[in-house]
Amino acid sequence: MAPELDASKPTTSNHSDSLEDINNPVPPGRISQNSSGYQSDRRFSLDSNYSSSSTMCVENNNENQDGDQKENGKLEMEELTEEQQRLYFSTLESLHLHPAFTTPDDPDAARELYLRIGSAALQILKFGRPDRSAAYVESATVDENDEKIVELTVTSGIPENWKSGTNIVIAGRTNIAAARIKRVTDGEITARLARHFQFENGGRDHMVFNAENPFPQNLKQNFFISMPESHNAKKILRAFYGGLKIAPSFTLNIRGLPNMSRRKTVFLNTEQLHYVDQLLKWRPIIIGSGPFGSGKSMTMAAAAVSAAKKNTTACHLLITQSEIAATNLMEFLKEFDFRKEIPMLRHTSESEELFRDIKPLIVVTTADSLWDITPLLSIVGSIQFDDAHLIPEATIISIISRFPHSTFGMMGDVNQLTAYRDPRLNEFLASHAVGNLFERAIQENSVPVTHLKKVYTCHPGITKILGDSFYGGGLKSVVIATERSLLIVDRPDIWSFPDFPISLVNNSVIYGDNETTVVQRLVENLAKTIPQKVIGVISFSSATLLQNTLGDVKVGTVDSFQGAEKEVVILLATLDEHDVQDDRKINMALSRARQGVVIIGNQVDLKTSVCWMKILKEVEERGCVMDAEMISLSVYNTSPLQYFSATVSHTSTISYSQYSTSSRFTQLQYLSA
Repeated sequence: MAPELDASKPTTSNHSDSLEDINNPVPPGRISQNSSGYQSDRRFSLDSNYSSSSTMCVENNNENQDGDQKENGKLEMEELTEEQQRLYFSTLESLHLHPAFTTPDDPDAARELYLRIGSAALQILKFGRPDRSAAYVESATVDENDEKIVELTVTSGIPENWKSGTNIVIAGRTNIAAARIKRVTDGEITARLARHFQFENGGRDHMVFNAENPFPQNLKQNFFISMPESHNAKKILRAFYGGLKIAPSFTLNIRGLPNMSRRKTVFLNTEQLHYVDQLLKWRPIIIGSGPFGSGKSMTMAAAAVSAAKKNTTACHLLITQSEIAATNLMEFLKEFDFRKEIPMLRHTSESEELFRDIKPLIVVTTADSLWDITPLLSIVGSIQFDDAHLIPEATIISIISRFPHSTFGMMGDVNQLTAYRDPRLNEFLASHAVGNLFERAIQENSVPVTHLKKVYTCHPGITKILGDSFYGGGLKSVVIATERSLLIVDRPDIWSFPDFPISLVNNSVIYGDNETTVVQRLVENLAKTIPQKVIGVISFSSATLLQNTLGDVKVGTVDSFQGAEKEVVILLATLDEHDVQDDRKINMALSRARQGVVIIGNQVDLKTSVCWMKILKEVEERGCVMDAEMISLSVYNTSPLQYFSATVSHTSTISYSQYSTSSRFTQLQYLSA
């Protein structure tokens, strides 16, 4: 829940009725977590003397319970590593004495401090202290084919934290130039210059400095208090943190976007249209909450193109957490054939010059890379966060604060993976820096939310079991089983019922089969009728043993499959791994399959997990269980792939390439509800 920051309670906690005098002892705050480690209640006493994961005391010439005298204002910590202590001292030394928590009539000051704590914690984790290191140049060689590429040989050691992407400054006796490191080897740095640079004396007597700016998430003092009331950012942050909620304005006079694309007609359902409509009305913010395959990325792309058509003088940003997600989002944008009228750019470290040349109206970038192009942005009309549940709370707040006039959109799924939490952050700092902003905003209905419940990509059988297990049975499959059974209908040896495409390979201790061997045999078996490139192998732990041993099969962990899809997924579920019992990761892994899933694990052990028990009950009732030793003996159907066409009354035979095209087309045909 969001911090309570009303005028009568100057803290962010609902655990204390009033602010105690700082000289009096106060009870520790509390943070509760659910089984997934998700912080279900983030309201804890910022005026308390404790955090939930460590011991922290602030004393003013008081005696503690043992009668020991503490130094005035001394902050003492126990049970913390050296790194954690550094984080604490950098962000919390004056927390308990801050005016924001002693001035009851200034809740905005408390909000600001709350946000700055998380910002400071992320800054230190990512960049540490300001880097003052330098390297001395022995020689400089400019590339013959590109005068902006230079290779520097240095005499002193290269700092360990200098790597690809690090910004540097090259300084001579009379001139200076900015550059970015491309690669670092023993004693040599290859970098790209921002402009032509004339090296004197072959590069001798030059120096290289680290030019990394402080991490831009570091919110400045008074950033929120001084923000004008009319700014969207002010309204959004207030709504997120216990202030006036932003009411929705869902009024639709259209039933689709039939002219969105010159290639194909794209229709959006009502919930998707609500999202686009709010963005086009330049409302402060709209949240789209939807499960796997509900068209979140397509909706964001449609919203960005529509916004760019409506406001051609501003830039419109699509922000992701990972490079893979950014690439996938760019593919959706390419479906809209407006790239001549609406220049689009996928921002990378090499695209800054291209940015200046084409002046894009739509830019796709990661949250970290955004700050590289911030100086190039003038007017930003709209900003959308893809997979907002994966982006740290402090990062989202920093971006909103940096572009206070923009309208914002957030897309995500509260039932899948959460933002990464650095183990160096204790509960207190993690609740500020990482948080659960996306989930909390939906639960508290603090801003407009549209719920996407129609699933377009997965087999209806997968959608139903995941919907029942993780979404309260509220999902609706838009596709029919025959559209998602083309590759599995011929394999009754693996999937007994095409209407229920989830099977279990029982790898029990009786047979003692090594998990890697079972996977290799299964892939070899499946590859007789199913192309390897459409098969994925997902492991809850490290997948290194399987890398480079399965041909064209994609192998990775649950986290690495975020944003990816495969027609068939093989899921390694070894109960020894803690993540195997994480509901969010189970949901994430199973939802990567469009047609069929094969789970490899011990049938008895998996049923000790409540989540797995529910899924395996469905599998067992349909007889979709086979022993690991039977894989190599299974018999498959070699007849051509067939499916029943909904438009004709006969069975049609198609090739896989035809299937791939048709399924992609089906994904784009969003039917209006």
